[in-house]
Amino acid sequence: MRNKFYFRTLLLLGLLISSCLFSQAQTPPQPKEPQTQTSLQEKSDESKFLTILINEVHLLRLALEQNNLLQHHSNVLLARVRRQEDVTHEAATELRTLKLAIVDLADTSRYDEPLDDLKDMETRISRATDPEIRLDLVNEYEGMKRRLDREKQSDKEQLERNRELKPKLEDKLRLEQDVLNDLNSQLDAFERDIEVQMKTAMSQSRELIRKQ
Repeated sequence: MRNKFYFRTLLLLGLLISSCLFSQAQTPPQPKEPQTQTSLQEKSDESKFLTILINEVHLLRLALEQNNLLQHHSNVLLARVRRQEDVTHEAATELRTLKLAIVDLADTSRYDEPLDDLKDMETRISRATDPEIRLDLVNEYEGMKRRLDREKQSDKEQLERNRELKPKLEDKLRLEQDVLNDLNSQLDAFERDIEVQMKTAMSQSRELIRKQ
């Protein structure tokens, strides 16, 4: 997307060169000098033409040097934008993962299966007639219930921690998004400034060529 800046710059440079060539093409040809004209006049015309060419090459070189410098600054800004995009994406992913965990921990249906197992165990206990078998079933039932209670307590504590963390991650994401927006604004402004500078340089070069 930011490569548009590079192509715009090359286009402006191309227009600069084209304007130079166009200016030369529009210059009316000099009438043929009479055979009696002095060699001094010929040397003067050649010198003037050579000066124009040297000035055009000089302007083009300056434009290319300026373009390379501006392109470097633009690349630095663009690299910062891309790094910030990665940071913002990571923050958004972290927040999204946390929200999914909160929903999962708050869903009581996650305990449906162990609760069904406890009900089945209660039924088996009520139907048991052998005292030893009944005692084993009771012990197993109490162990299952303790494990479920520990799981519920652990989930509850984790849910509370996640809910406390959620606003902090939201603030972090907003901060990273603000930084990203600011960098994008800087890059857009920088590219606009470059375009204005290149157009100004083209206008100045046309004026210089016109005066010559």
